[in-house]
Amino acid sequence: MDALDEELLAVQAIFPECISRDSVHPRRLTLRPLVDTASDVMSVTLAMPDEYPEQPPFVLSQHGIEHSQIMQILQDAWTPGEVCLYMLIDNLRDRVDDINPQDHGNSLPTSPEVDSFPDIIFSGSDGDGEFEFFTSAPIVDRKSTFLGRAVQVNSRAEAKTALSWLKNNDKKTAKATHNVVAWRIVENGILMQGLCWHALI
Repeated sequence: MDALDEELLAVQAIFPECISRDSVHPRRLTLRPLVDTASDVMSVTLAMPDEYPEQPPFVLSQHGIEHSQIMQILQDAWTPGEVCLYMLIDNLRDRVDDINPQDHGNSLPTSPEVDSFPDIIFSGSDGDGEFEFFTSAPIVDRKSTFLGRAVQVNSRAEAKTALSWLKNNDKKTAKATHNVVAWRIVENGILMQGLCWHALI
């Protein structure tokens, strides 16, 4: 499995169905960043160079967004030597309010999680309840220890409380230097999900 395959596997776990791969040209990808919100008004087709991630993706076409806008978002998402598909999709979703549709008949819906949900990771509020996090076996790689935790929540408020509780009640989590939160919640029939680095710091 090459680096692009590994990146696609990870990104599709967070944003299922938002990336499709051309069966004839496997380094040609189409991003539909809002497809999981029941909206498919925006798409971007990219060619991934053989030198990626040392070289940035090349924009082949776009729909529902102006070329200059996608180029700016791509520039913000890509850093030489670092993969960028997750960041690119996340930035497209995050800027949906600021993007002007190419076709004036299209209106881009606002995905509610983009504006409000990531705030849970910076919450300092303490919850009264206790949460039972499922914990993976530790994985040690080059003197770094990785540990996964998962908990079921039913709302953004409960997620906020659970993360605050974990930070305040687990010393390893509070001291960790690279915390990551991945989340998926359905509210009002809309799937909201994402991933944030340094999430509990």
